[in-house]
Amino acid sequence: MLEHDRMSELPGKHLAAALLLFVLDAFVIGQGALALAAGSATIFILVPLWLSAWHSGERADAKRRAQIAVIYAAAAAGVLVVNRLNNQLAERRAQTLIAACRQYRQTSGEFPARLSDLVPGVLPAVPRAKLTAAYAEYSYTVVTGRHQLAWTVFPPFARRIYTFEDDRWQRLD
Repeated sequence: MLEHDRMSELPGKHLAAALLLFVLDAFVIGQGALALAAGSATIFILVPLWLSAWHSGERADAKRRAQIAVIYAAAAAGVLVVNRLNNQLAERRAQTLIAACRQYRQTSGEFPARLSDLVPGVLPAVPRAKLTAAYAEYSYTVVTGRHQLAWTVFPPFARRIYTFEDDRWQRLD
């Protein structure tokens, strides 16, 4: 009975660990590195352990290992989905900021010096790029008369930068 209790408890512990991984990677870091590590561990460690138990006839152990593999694979896939949705959100919000900056320019004759200049006349508030704790804000820079809006796609690199004077996006890193 003790062995059965320990085995039934184990997927619950893995579920808690996978949930923590999901929250940290999807909503705090917003990067996907933890998901990549969990996905790789699932493919290269957990799946072979599951197959080994299955082929040796240890069905209960194989079932437990399969459950654990599915838990981590689902967490990793969930992070990738949330990161993609966050990046799509950042893209839509960037388009709103670009339109607001262009509207500001029509009214004042020049682009804003900073995004906060858009509030409250053009926008009620400057939106965050993503729903994450880190790398969630847009950066807006003015260098030698060129205005750029940027956000981080894959922290800490892989930035998307929009240059107003060129009316084009580019990738950096």
